[in-house]
Amino acid sequence: MCPQEYKEVFSFANKNWEDYLQFIRLEPNYRVNYADGSNYDFSSDLVKLIETLESISKRDSLGISEIFRGFL
Repeated sequence: MCPQEYKEVFSFANKNWEDYLQFIRLEPNYRVNYADGSNYDFSSDLVKLIETLESISKRDSLGISEIFRGFL
């Protein structure tokens, strides 16, 4: 979920990460399953992520784009 962290480690070791790793985007990139059979899928697509968060709690989803602004 954080390829930059891996790239940084390889950089410190003076190695090219592309010689060792292949990053594959997964969709969804995270799924939460509950004992009652319900689940939530979390996406790296901000629109899909906001939709998921709004389905859990509209109030708590407000401002999510501000939180992730530095990551987009």
